[in-house]
Amino acid sequence: MRLPLRVTSWARAKWDDIEAARQSGSEAVHISFPVSALYLQLMERSYEWVQEQLSELIGKAKDYFEFVSVGAQDATRADIELLSRFVCDASAAGAQRIRLADTVGIATPISVMHLIGELQRVTSVDLEFHAHNDLGMATANAFTALAVGCQAVSVSVTGLGERAGNAALEELAIALKLSGEFEATIKTEMLSSLCETVSKAA
Repeated sequence: MRLPLRVTSWARAKWDDIEAARQSGSEAVHISFPVSALYLQLMERSYEWVQEQLSELIGKAKDYFEFVSVGAQDATRADIELLSRFVCDASAAGAQRIRLADTVGIATPISVMHLIGELQRVTSVDLEFHAHNDLGMATANAFTALAVGCQAVSVSVTGLGERAGNAALEELAIALKLSGEFEATIKTEMLSSLCETVSKAA
């Protein structure tokens, strides 16, 4: 039985990574780019390099994948003007979704609301929010992102992974259901069993 999902490979902004994703048989690829001043400095890159790679890599990736998304790494610490340029450049290059990563988990629901609002002024491309849980606000930030218009958020079962964890699937699913604002298709009665299985495996 085929599950109703799309397998996506994560890639750095390097053709070798994208080629490995193609060889894996993934239907989609997500390409991550540094956008904050700190991450650009750490990776010894300029924004001009990011612009060039967006155009080159997205164009080539679309020949092999049915869905290509790009990530703005450390987006919540990026200069909003540069981040807006990134979103516009990624959209122009053909990205079908742009993921905004709260890489070090510093966002709050209010800052997420403002960030998404600013970017919605400059693009109509689908946005995704990727929350980290360093300050215990990943689920709240993911919920806020959806509430203000993001089309997707990143989640993991029990919030497992990436340092302090990500937004927990089971928390967000229940929050969305109880809010009465979203049409949920997740079978929430199965969440307890799912979390137990993942916890035991971990």
